Amino acid sequence: MKITECYIENFGKLSKYSYSFKDGLNTINECNGWGKSTFAAFIRAMLYGMESSRARKVLDERTKYKPWQGGAFGGYIKFKYKDKSYKLERFFGDKEKDDTFTLYDEATGLISSDFTEEIGRDLFGLDKAAFTRSTFIPQNSIKTEQNDSLAAKLSNLLETDNDINNFDRADSLLENAKKKYKMTGGKGRIEEIKRRIAQIKEELSDLSGKEESKEAWTAKLSEITERKVKIKEDIKKVKEDIEKVSKYEGKLAKSKHYEELCLAFSSAENELLKSKAAFNGNPPLKETVDKACLMADKLKDTKGRMAAFLMSEPEESRFAELNEEFQNGIPKEEQIEEVKNLMEEYKEVKIRLDASALTEEEKRRKLSLDDVFKEGAPGPDEVNDKINKIDKLNETKETLSTEKSKLEILKLQKSSGKGNGFWLLLTAGFIAVLSGIVLMALKMFLTGAVLGVIGLAFLLAGILLRKPKQSKNNRAQEIQKLIEELSQKETSVNEELHSYLNKYSLENDNLFLAFSSLKSMAAEYKALINKQSGEDVKTLKNRLSELNEKLDNKMSGYLAVPQTIEEKESAWRILVSDRAVYLSLNEKSKNYEALLLSYKESYKNISELITPYTNDTDSIEASYSLNNALSEYNLLLAAFENAKSRKEAFEKETDTSELKNQKEPDLKMEDLRKLEEELDKTWSDVFDEEKDARGKILSLQDETGMIPELTSESDSLSEELSESEESFEVLSYAEKYLTEAKNSLTGRYMKGMNDSFKEYLDFLSGGSLGEAKLDVNLDVRVTEQGAQRSLEYYSTGYMDLIGLCARFALIKALFEDETPFVILDDPFVNLDGEKLANAKRLLLKLSKGYQIIYFVCHDARKV
Repeated sequence: MKITECYIENFGKLSKYSYSFKDGLNTINECNGWGKSTFAAFIRAMLYGMESSRARKVLDERTKYKPWQGGAFGGYIKFKYKDKSYKLERFFGDKEKDDTFTLYDEATGLISSDFTEEIGRDLFGLDKAAFTRSTFIPQNSIKTEQNDSLAAKLSNLLETDNDINNFDRADSLLENAKKKYKMTGGKGRIEEIKRRIAQIKEELSDLSGKEESKEAWTAKLSEITERKVKIKEDIKKVKEDIEKVSKYEGKLAKSKHYEELCLAFSSAENELLKSKAAFNGNPPLKETVDKACLMADKLKDTKGRMAAFLMSEPEESRFAELNEEFQNGIPKEEQIEEVKNLMEEYKEVKIRLDASALTEEEKRRKLSLDDVFKEGAPGPDEVNDKINKIDKLNETKETLSTEKSKLEILKLQKSSGKGNGFWLLLTAGFIAVLSGIVLMALKMFLTGAVLGVIGLAFLLAGILLRKPKQSKNNRAQEIQKLIEELSQKETSVNEELHSYLNKYSLENDNLFLAFSSLKSMAAEYKALINKQSGEDVKTLKNRLSELNEKLDNKMSGYLAVPQTIEEKESAWRILVSDRAVYLSLNEKSKNYEALLLSYKESYKNISELITPYTNDTDSIEASYSLNNALSEYNLLLAAFENAKSRKEAFEKETDTSELKNQKEPDLKMEDLRKLEEELDKTWSDVFDEEKDARGKILSLQDETGMIPELTSESDSLSEELSESEESFEVLSYAEKYLTEAKNSLTGRYMKGMNDSFKEYLDFLSGGSLGEAKLDVNLDVRVTEQGAQRSLEYYSTGYMDLIGLCARFALIKALFEDETPFVILDDPFVNLDGEKLANAKRLLLKLSKGYQIIYFVCHDARKV
């Protein structure tokens, strides 16, 4: 089989990539990270599809190669097999059920049914794992391993998809069947049966003595029942005695309760009389006392407010000073505001006066500009108009230069041959245009633009050279007329601009710089004039004098007016502050006098209200004391009424004469309760004993009833044990004979494979290695100095070299008829110079019989 073409729509990092394969060796040399391993994985996925891993921590092949850039996931390969050509398409989804598979017959273009979706198995007779271990040789994984699919293929046992004598699977089934009977650690059905039989024997031995124990517990239950009857009679007698003592104690308690009621009544009556004496024998009404307390609360509040308005000694002293200061009156709010406004205006005018004059430097600069602008300074719009004319003048010059070039070209055309002139002008035009583009790229814009224009003129002239002669003469006349008009316009604008600059005596070599300078100077001159022509200094000084005089008039009625504005402002600020303090203290004094008058009037009223009920001279405290005393009196009155009603109610319900002369019983309630408690505990203990005895009897009955069942189970298990041991022995023999058959069968193909392996190894190593041989598990053993050694004893380079020989020996043994293609994903990275050279020669030799797809990332390993 050979691959002829491959196209990858999207797979991993590869996208829209195609490759055509040839017979023999196909070397794909790309740098690291290009996607060589991805390309190799794509070919394998086309043949075997992709699986999804259920383990979340494992990055499965489907997830790994899902397109980085999005889009359809897959592509196609074209291949030849037994003289027929096919096109295989596969596209992959997120899961296997979303994948698509289509196979076309290239000759007919129709869908082919020659192979199934497992096309890799159909073509090679190998599953995916066996393919990866044989014809697919990835980097750092050259060594192969045996598996069922390889063994079946090598032994020619694979006939159909469903006809594989899978030795390993059969061996695994036998091993699992044996584990059912015996496992390490004493597990398995045989050991389980033995343990159960031993357990049953132990249980039967234990149950034999439990029948006697059941009879003993039955006798004990009868004795417990007799004890219960005796205890029940004793409990009944104690309860009768308790009832008698309880009746006596009830009457005794009532007698004591009556004595307590009489005592409480007498005590409440005495306390009530004492409380009434506190009001001079005449308790006041509740409304009177509440009114007195309300008046007392207001008096206390007034007294507290008076304390808040009472001046301290420093405040009284300060108030006296301010009375003297403001004996002629205090300024009003509007007067204060007016003085404030006058002062602010004074400071503002002073600032404007200070800022109105020019500095010495500004004066010198203005004199200089006066000479320039004798006839007046131009406005910015006027100067900007001139600057715009400079731009138009430059455009006119460029157009004039272009037209003159055109005219010269037309003159040359008249004096030169037709054919030669055309090609000369065309060549010169192209050169000039290209030179202009290069200069503009180097940021030489003006020179580049001029060359570009000249080049275009040459090209145009070359084209015109092909036109009739009469047409050239007319065109020359038109250009000459245009040149004259442009020249006249250029001269006119130049004269206008230079004449304008001469008015201001400015240099005019560079028109643009000259007009820019003129614009700046005019703006500066206007600013100096505006500053100098501001408010008149004399007017400002007169306004300052008027404001100063007004301030003196406004302030003179309240203080001695200072000279400077700063001193006036400070003195007036102090006056305003003193005014605020004076007003506050004056208000405080008035409030105190008003509260004192109210306090005296209220005190007189409360004294008149409470005098009939108390001798206390402090009316406020007396009001509160009366309230407390009245509350206490009302409580005592209620207590007296309550004690009286309780005593009368008891006398009405109870014959008090029966409560006297009761006979005390012989037994004490305490002793009876204790005896009752002991009997109850004894009853509870006996009840528990009875319950325990009944439980024991029932338990023993259940256990002894299991003897027949256990005996039957033991017999059944003994029979099963015999059968299980016999089955285990049969399975062991079957496993032994299957292993011998497998080793005999796999030995059939080993000689031919080892011959090929030795041939390839001698070719690569030059016979430097000892005798090397493959076993049936495809492991390599090398015999050196009389001892066999595994590959772990050799360097990584030798391991890769030996592994490569084993791989190609395996491929030769697997495929006798139809040779497959072989994929090598840079497998020689660990080989040194000599081994690498031999490996490359072996590839060239093998490529004569196989199609080899060789991925490599370094020129040294390229073949």
